[in-house]
Amino acid sequence: MKSNSENRYGEFRELERTARHYLMHPDLIPKASSLDGWFLQLQLWHFPSFAMNRSWFIYQKRERGARGFQTLLRQTTWDYAADSQRFFEPLTGLAQGFHTQPTIEVRDRPLETAVFAARLSTLEQISFPAFCGCPGGIDGEFYGLAFPPPAASVWWWCDGPESWRSLTQWSADTRDWLVGIADGLPQPEQKEASKPRIP
Repeated sequence: MKSNSENRYGEFRELERTARHYLMHPDLIPKASSLDGWFLQLQLWHFPSFAMNRSWFIYQKRERGARGFQTLLRQTTWDYAADSQRFFEPLTGLAQGFHTQPTIEVRDRPLETAVFAARLSTLEQISFPAFCGCPGGIDGEFYGLAFPPPAASVWWWCDGPESWRSLTQWSADTRDWLVGIADGLPQPEQKEASKPRIP
């Protein structure tokens, strides 16, 4: 018979799989607003080993009676620390329950379509080698990007390979921008995007 400790670890792995599924498929999160009619344009994600895991999905749909598009950000956050504490600290687990539903937060925010288009234009100019020596490890931070999803996607560990620096820096800047939008922070005036360094 498995010990309670072994059961806890197995159940936590199940919870982790559910959380990552929601992070990569935020349209399937229970009780979140429907995304019917919205079309996915860009995906970004950041999965640290022992901290908040987040994904940012950007959608668009054509405005009724207009030529332009509406643009929407869905930021999804999994509170790894809260769920880990709930599973592996007995008093917290007894108070909150050992269920396998992850602690997920969803924030939907409108984006300025022109600002998003400018960022995509910069991304489209970036080139990098598809095959290179990529560092990796068990723990650390995993990042990724898909554009246009699901046609092309890349993952990298921590800082990623040096030859991907233009891509990883663009991703970091874009994640910071999206976190600011999700947190409701005032946005600086739009500036002309700097040209990426081509390796």
